[in-house]
Amino acid sequence: VQAITREDGWLLKMDIGSEPARALGGSGEVAKGDSMTVGLSAKVRMKLDAGMEPPQGSAFVADSAIFKEADGGEMEGFWQVEDDGDDGVPRTIQLSLKCPEGIKVSGELLIPPGFLYLNLRMKGTEALTAGGGEGTAGKDGAGIRMYDGRVTVKEDLEASFLFQSYKGVLA
Repeated sequence: VQAITREDGWLLKMDIGSEPARALGGSGEVAKGDSMTVGLSAKVRMKLDAGMEPPQGSAFVADSAIFKEADGGEMEGFWQVEDDGDDGVPRTIQLSLKCPEGIKVSGELLIPPGFLYLNLRMKGTEALTAGGGEGTAGKDGAGIRMYDGRVTVKEDLEASFLFQSYKGVLA
């Protein structure tokens, strides 16, 4: 788990838009729409909160026009191990990033203001050479690598059933 909190952080790259949302089985407004696909990246640094089970902590993004605090400063989000294998190597972590102004493409709001939730898959790697950049060294030279993930946007949903209105969240 210590390998997740590497000092130089992680460069996360994601594609957001109607086509990727539909390809992943999305059913919200982004998937129903016809927006172009936008590539985003963010440098995320994670800090471990000691003694927590499952392992979790704060996630920080600096120098981002999208992921930031309301005052424009360094964004503080949250991460948590969702699946920890028998070997103690995290297989899935969940990350939440603040996106206070949403994401606009050509002046059109693609993602509403709020949070983006990322589910990131990880795997252990063989011994890494210094400066390899694709993971981080852990005990006896092994490390971890993030290799795949899914971005989720939570949307407010209004529905009615038997003449009663309900409000909820669609993920």
